[in-house]
Amino acid sequence: MTRTREIYQSFGGSLLAGFLLLMAACSDSQEPLADAASGGNLRLAAVTRTDGSTPLEEEGSQVRLFIASQDALLSSAGGTFIFSGGSWSSTASVKENSQYYLYGYLANTAGITVTASEPAGGDFSAGADLTFTGLPAITADDICVIVGVEQVDSKGAPWNVTEGSYGYLSKTDDQNYVNLLLDHLYSQLKLQFRVGDSYAGLREIHLKEVKLTATYAAGSATVSLRSGSGIGTPVYTIPTGNTEYDVLAASASEVILTTDAASAVLGTFCCIPDVFSSDGSTLKLTSTYDVYDRKGNKIAERTADNKLAVTGMARGKSRTLTLTVEPTYLYILSDDDLDNPSIIVSSE
Repeated sequence: MTRTREIYQSFGGSLLAGFLLLMAACSDSQEPLADAASGGNLRLAAVTRTDGSTPLEEEGSQVRLFIASQDALLSSAGGTFIFSGGSWSSTASVKENSQYYLYGYLANTAGITVTASEPAGGDFSAGADLTFTGLPAITADDICVIVGVEQVDSKGAPWNVTEGSYGYLSKTDDQNYVNLLLDHLYSQLKLQFRVGDSYAGLREIHLKEVKLTATYAAGSATVSLRSGSGIGTPVYTIPTGNTEYDVLAASASEVILTTDAASAVLGTFCCIPDVFSSDGSTLKLTSTYDVYDRKGNKIAERTADNKLAVTGMARGKSRTLTLTVEPTYLYILSDDDLDNPSIIVSSE
């Protein structure tokens, strides 16, 4: 039976589990993962990103692994580091004193499936190609890819991860720790809202709903990892369609705006870089808000649509947009002007 050179992982459970067990049983060319008697669990000592930020250690956060020898992915789906109860646990096992190559990613987004394969004309010591499918156009999750691996003896060991190093030489069970370096697959966006200085003395704005709509559906990306380098330039494929993302869903039922934009920050949320366009034709913001007078009386309900024209976005790039609520006319204000303010993208 020929060597299996691709393996799949999917959020919500491993795919093709029975198939993989069968292949492990009947293939004489794949190296099986060792049992605890000849090795032990691979442990996560520390994890950070290339920009120096630490991934959110939220209950249930998962780093998914592909574990390979030089010429084959091993016979299980690799393993998972899971953050639970304040620390990382592991489902990954390795054989003692063996050379491995570790590839993988971090995200908790449902519906994503990832395939790993060796590069054309090479083997897993040279790198791997990760193909992501089911990538949402907009998501709350910062999907990251492993771009560096370092074997360490214990937690708290000095950090010396080199981007583009994926090799791992296992040791005894109590020394099987790794430091991981991750890099972003998405762009990041924040929105902050404020009321114009002169308008704030006349009206109060209660922001009730904020939604982003992209003209793209869920897509895919191919990431080429090579020894000595990180992600490089992923190849994204995202079909046209419609993705609606509720920005305010995780916040309170409403946000009362002030003149200080920093007091009403929504995000961070993440977008496939191609979602952004210079003319704003691919990303629309819909904001619903109530207008109150300074006596506390609700006098109007309004909805504003804004095209978000954003330039210079790329993988790992972060941008904050400031949106200001202002009446249309600034010189002579009638009641109608006061009660029909617009939302202006005032700065980036």
